[in-house]
Amino acid sequence: MRMAVPACQGRALQLAFLCTSMLIVLFIMLCLLILDTRPELDDSPAVSTEFRGTPNRLLQQIVRPDDHDPAMRQLVLSTRDIETVAVWLLARRQTEGRIQCGTDAPRLVCQLSVRLMAGVPLFLNAAVNLEDTPESPRLLCLRLGRLRLATGWIRTILEPLARLAGFGHYLRLWEQRVTGLHIRQDSLHVSLLWKDEWLDLAENWVEDWVSRERYLIYQRALHQTLAASTHTRFVRLGHLVQALFSLARDRSRQGRPATLENAAVIRALNAHVNGRNRDNDRLQVLLRGRVDTARHFLAAAALALAGNGEFSHILGLAKELNDTHGSSGFSFVDLAADRSGLVFAKVATATETTARIIQGLLSQSPDEARFMADTRDLPEHLAMPDFTSREYSALERLIDDRVAALATSSNVTASSP
Repeated sequence: MRMAVPACQGRALQLAFLCTSMLIVLFIMLCLLILDTRPELDDSPAVSTEFRGTPNRLLQQIVRPDDHDPAMRQLVLSTRDIETVAVWLLARRQTEGRIQCGTDAPRLVCQLSVRLMAGVPLFLNAAVNLEDTPESPRLLCLRLGRLRLATGWIRTILEPLARLAGFGHYLRLWEQRVTGLHIRQDSLHVSLLWKDEWLDLAENWVEDWVSRERYLIYQRALHQTLAASTHTRFVRLGHLVQALFSLARDRSRQGRPATLENAAVIRALNAHVNGRNRDNDRLQVLLRGRVDTARHFLAAAALALAGNGEFSHILGLAKELNDTHGSSGFSFVDLAADRSGLVFAKVATATETTARIIQGLLSQSPDEARFMADTRDLPEHLAMPDFTSREYSALERLIDDRVAALATSSNVTASSP
């Protein structure tokens, strides 16, 4: 027997359904007004070389003491500086975006295009127009997509959106520290209560951003190399190493630190080979014909970059000991890959001289014998080895000798001062 729904409850459900439907329709209409499938800005402004290489010095140039109050500072930002800071903030949120700014005193106009989701053609295009007044700049116009907001709604809408996007900390900092804002000629002048440690903090932030940007450059180059490959199942690590270290060599010739470029190459390769989606990749990466050798080599190299060379050796040994209890057994092949990767990373990032020699060697040929020790006669699938035995010690010395004889070890050692 079906139970009858009270009339008041039925009307409440209908009203709730109607309100929900209206909200959904309004949300869809708002998205259609605000969002777009194409960015209005096609080219992202490149960050200046000065800002990349010496952020602390540039920050000291744009932060000027106040003539009347020693606790105050004047932050003088050109339109180029505003674009750089905006791109940096987006990069810290791992967001792709483009910005263009221009001044026509007393007005400042900024236009922004932001991709909302990686790989999805969905963009937020925005524009803001400010006019300077004796008190503070007045917002003349704010446009989000095809929606132009009335001045009274701007603060109400933007603050929650900024906090939701993860910029709440910057808003609080602005409210607590900024005491004045004016547009002067071709720059924006910001008066703020200053902390001396901010320069050091900004230095660390910028260096972190530049490091990540460098890594992303090699990640994209790696994906392009894989996409251009004619192989269907496997690709040799030697081919990837040659492609990325050729790019590292070219970038170092333009004045970028070779040690940092090489470190970014190793991190990008390790992230691809040992990443979460490694088994789903179209092409499996081989080193001396084996997938596990490539994974051991790059994992050890990545650990060495973090200053954990000894830990890398211990971890590799512990892994092989654990394998003796499983089906694969102890492998001196894997041990050789660990040792080769460890030494490779150390030499490739030791000094600018050794880093450039490594770039020159590896950009010449995809030959894996330049950086990976020969493993063809090394035993594996062993039960628990006796680490005090002469056989184990002899094999360990043999591996170390082979690693030391590699072109990336012996040639670099002989050439370095």
